[in-house]
Amino acid sequence: MLKISLIDGRTQRRLVLEGKVIGPWAAELRTAYQKARADLNGRELVIDLKHITAINQEGENALSELMSEGVKFCGRGVFTKQILKQVASRARKSLQQGRDDQAREESRSSRRKPIRQGDRRQQHANAKCIRRD
Repeated sequence: MLKISLIDGRTQRRLVLEGKVIGPWAAELRTAYQKARADLNGRELVIDLKHITAINQEGENALSELMSEGVKFCGRGVFTKQILKQVASRARKSLQQGRDDQAREESRSSRRKPIRQGDRRQQHANAKCIRRD
């Protein structure tokens, strides 16, 4: 079970998580995040994990997604800090891999041979070739 509390302050909105971030509750966390993000009015959104008792891969994936979107996290204790460290490492690797993939694609597209006008006509003619018997 997961309890999600919303605490509003002048400078920040805090989602306090208590319990297990597993399975369907990971999806509930995403939903609560979307609702909390809707009307921040200039405040910062922080997710407080200090009362988390368990997390599975699906929960880590949810935290990683939120971390990639720029959400700040806080927590206390060895367990929570280890989770945050692990998820942050995965989020950084994922972000770097996305940048590398984009750079590779840009590099490939810049190396492609430009199509000259004559080549375009030939391509167009080839595309319209219909065999008539």
